[in-house]
Amino acid sequence: MKEKLKLLQGTGLIILLVFLGLAIGTRIGALFVPKGSGLAGPAIALGYGVIGAAIALIIGVLMVRKMSGKNVRTALVGAFVLTLLLVTWLMLARSRKASQADMPAMPRPTAPVDRAPSAFSGDAVLHAAQNQQQPLGVGMVKPRLQAGTALHFYSVRDLQTMPHQLAPQDSLTFKQGEHFVEIATAPPWFWPEVMKLDYNLLYLRAKTVSRNWLEVVVNRQSGQTAWVDRQAVECVLWPDFLLSVYAVELLDPTNNPMRIKPLLHASPVALPERAQLKPLAMQGDWLRVEILDDAGQARVTGWIRWRDAQGLLIRYSLLS
Repeated sequence: MKEKLKLLQGTGLIILLVFLGLAIGTRIGALFVPKGSGLAGPAIALGYGVIGAAIALIIGVLMVRKMSGKNVRTALVGAFVLTLLLVTWLMLARSRKASQADMPAMPRPTAPVDRAPSAFSGDAVLHAAQNQQQPLGVGMVKPRLQAGTALHFYSVRDLQTMPHQLAPQDSLTFKQGEHFVEIATAPPWFWPEVMKLDYNLLYLRAKTVSRNWLEVVVNRQSGQTAWVDRQAVECVLWPDFLLSVYAVELLDPTNNPMRIKPLLHASPVALPERAQLKPLAMQGDWLRVEILDDAGQARVTGWIRWRDAQGLLIRYSLLS
């Protein structure tokens, strides 16, 4: 009778151990699946699971043969508890994954460049500065537009960490198009500040700068950010960026007029409607500009306030 009971309990113990070996082996195998394995990935992970199950089977048989009936019963209870905990954890992980999958994904923008009406014609309007809720940041980041390269996005908690020590969460890849370098693949949430690839223009707003990293706004609508390797991009701070654009335009010339000096109480300068202003110099929140006429010739110079605590007070055009 005791032998029968031991055999029954031993069989249950072996079954539980085989299940644990299969589950743990598969989980470990998933860590060693190479990226880009596609449908072969689950098979590779399952192969590790089968090895784990085989090892657990051998261990289980040896345990049942060597242990007394009382010890087999104790081991059975322990294996049952471990199995219960493992099943609970797997169910919770699956439920969490399913709930994340059910969340509505942000639609990929088909036209990430603003085309709002302004004094600038057509594709020259590359930024409308319509979203004042987003932080101004420190400037702009320009990825290197080279076919076959990638810009990796990271999640960084320790700014002392080097880029080669982390695995990227997602990437932006480039390919050679018929006439210019194009985006090959991009995350669904990617919506840059400026994108006009036929003119080799792609900019992301830089929110934070550190020695090794740059935090950039990867979705100008939601304000979502990610970190990029500082050495992998060109960082252009606001003074250098605005002094490099073709022209700027005041968003609200009535409440923020052009003035003769960089002072809020200085006398305003009359501007033509939707005047194009060429940046000449910067002094803090103020930008010295000259008015361009229809022929692109300079006329009058003055100062405009280009930012406040909420963000940009101007539009800019990178092209004439």
